[in-house]
Amino acid sequence: MSTMLERKLKIIDKDYTLEEFLKPILTRFLYLYDEVAVSYIHALLSKPGKEQTKECYFWASELYYSGFVEESWRLLWFIYYDFYYLHNPHFESFLFKKHKIGDLKSMLTVTKNLVRMHATHEAFSLRQYTSQISAPTKDTISFRGKRPTWIRDYPVKYHKLFRSLQRKLYHQVCILIPDNDDIDDVFMECVKLYYTTHSPNKIAHLDDILNQHHILNSSYKESYENVRHKVLSLFCLCEFNSNFDYHSKKKIFISANNDEIEYVQSVCDDDIPLNSNGNPQIYKTLEYKRCFPITPHISHFHLSRHTRSNIHEDVMKRWEYFAYRCPLWKERFDSNDITIIHDGENGKNGEMVIFNNDAELESFYETYGYDPDEQSSEVHYRGIPNLSPTDSNDICSPMTTCNNKFNVWCNTIFNCNPIIELDNDNYFLY
Repeated sequence: MSTMLERKLKIIDKDYTLEEFLKPILTRFLYLYDEVAVSYIHALLSKPGKEQTKECYFWASELYYSGFVEESWRLLWFIYYDFYYLHNPHFESFLFKKHKIGDLKSMLTVTKNLVRMHATHEAFSLRQYTSQISAPTKDTISFRGKRPTWIRDYPVKYHKLFRSLQRKLYHQVCILIPDNDDIDDVFMECVKLYYTTHSPNKIAHLDDILNQHHILNSSYKESYENVRHKVLSLFCLCEFNSNFDYHSKKKIFISANNDEIEYVQSVCDDDIPLNSNGNPQIYKTLEYKRCFPITPHISHFHLSRHTRSNIHEDVMKRWEYFAYRCPLWKERFDSNDITIIHDGENGKNGEMVIFNNDAELESFYETYGYDPDEQSSEVHYRGIPNLSPTDSNDICSPMTTCNNKFNVWCNTIFNCNPIIELDNDNYFLY
């Protein structure tokens, strides 16, 4: 398990250590951080509508207000290149500008435009293939016989890649794309040569598209440094949407309006109603603020809950420990005199946040006593759903199928079969 996850983390170009990746993190309203991200993805890709857009705004704001600002922008770049670039390459510059501003309105504006766009699965499918532990050695094809004359125009190290493109061996292409540091001007000139001269798909206005794509632009790399992912999305554009008319018409993007911004701000700022005696009901925060349930489609993704024996007990009994890894909650806790106890430390059995001052403890829970263990089943499962249909305590292991085959997800979201087969036990990775 450790070897597999370490390799996956390297492939998707994250800076997290394996240990950090495995630990659950609770957000502002005590959702699991990674499950909020997946719910956001699913809401974006689902059939658009007023309520669907509202749900997208809610998940985006949950990440933003929890303090995961840069992580949220990184997720947006991932989503864009995975699902939207193929039909919307013009949007890259707009996304870059909004990321530079970086505020909540900009994030909602990007979300609003993504909801309206046509999404496809090809880049996502190929990227997920590289995350499988067996991908580099599985189903690879060696070319035999005389080399075609056209391949001599390319450096030898790129021969297999471009011959794979010629044969449409996409599972092999996604593996052979160079690492981030090896994607340079020479490589990009080879891409240009291939799609203007040797590819069955001759791309009109390729220079404009490459200039727009900003693959090697240093400012764009600061916003999103996974150059390999960009190249993969560019290949998908050239292979699956080669007739794209770059100069067809000017693209107009729309901004989040005041009503939409006020909605997410009201979720954040509005007080919980007082009880009949005029007293605060902080313990009802989750009931009022968990506006949308986590999507059941999280079962298709690798999740931090997979590393825990009982995520429900973790959240209900030790929520403070897992919330402490959230920037918002860390700031709230750190304003007090506390000690963080990890499992096994100082002879303790468990993971917890200990207040060293009784007055601070009382004040903290008067403000933030959300009492997840006192919530109704409906409120609890809205935030921490079961993945098993038969046993509320049975947490689905990432090494089992749990009805999570890739074609099930693809058919649900895109109403089509994937362009590439993944192993039955493969979990999607973000």
